[in-house]
Amino acid sequence: MSAAEIEPGPAPTLAEVARAAGVSAPTVSKVLNGRADVAPATRAKVEEILRRTGYQRRRTVTPPSRLLDLVFHHWTAPGRWR
Repeated sequence: MSAAEIEPGPAPTLAEVARAAGVSAPTVSKVLNGRADVAPATRAKVEEILRRTGYQRRRTVTPPSRLLDLVFHHWTAPGRWR
């Protein structure tokens, strides 16, 4: 499968980009994350397919934090509250 064979429409998945480039999904992930352990020719091929297909990383939604920040404007020595 080549970049031209990816159907127009919604952005392709990482697996579809990998298939079009003839590499594994972990290799595409390595390219996306800027890892150095990818051959230059493979990196160039994957980057070209990413560019041509308009691949966009999916944004992950994180659950809201259950932490609370406290800010003290004035702090005295322990045991000496004013």
